[in-house]
Amino acid sequence: MTLADIGVAPNAIDCRLVRILTMIEDESRCVTATSVLLRWARRRWRGRADFEYFPPIQRWRAIEPGFLDGAECRPERLIRAAVTGYVSSETGFEHRLSDAVTLLSGCPAMVQATELPDTGHGPLSASPRRAILISIYSLAADDLLLAEDIITSCAAVGAFSLVERFSRWLSLPPNAPRCGETGAPSETRARPGSRSGNEGAARRGAGEAVVDHVCHRC
Repeated sequence: MTLADIGVAPNAIDCRLVRILTMIEDESRCVTATSVLLRWARRRWRGRADFEYFPPIQRWRAIEPGFLDGAECRPERLIRAAVTGYVSSETGFEHRLSDAVTLLSGCPAMVQATELPDTGHGPLSASPRRAILISIYSLAADDLLLAEDIITSCAAVGAFSLVERFSRWLSLPPNAPRCGETGAPSETRARPGSRSGNEGAARRGAGEAVVDHVCHRC
């Protein structure tokens, strides 16, 4: 099952997707900031034998594997690697940023390199500018605020500028219960302030995209 599927499971789990478009301002600062963040994140988990009890790991295990192209597996996979001291061969600051956000907040994060037109003046104004699109997935009770604060902190030190923020709700299918389980953890079944009753189910069933906030030049 993928995001392209039209049908929505009656026991679907609500997930918030936040996408933040950023423009690279200083690549050296991007490298420094993301390296420091990832080093802190890995140090937090190194040698932790109790990592499987981390609530975000439990919550994301309740999502059908593969539905978000592997994003749903990132919290457990990255934390398990950090516990054992494994270091990924991916060295780009974009990958370090997404790994740090996931390890520190428990929210799966993905990055995509892109380009934006330069809006300045002069002979180089038409040259494209490097940018990255950051996607953060959050279930109810996940620390989305911390995940976004990490992105904001990189902007605060001049690594990149925030161009646009877009958020919407997704309905994710639950994973099949594991042996001895009766279903997904109850805390993942609803979000604060969500619509209740038949109204919310009907809107999700109709495939409506709920836009919570769009801001330009945050």
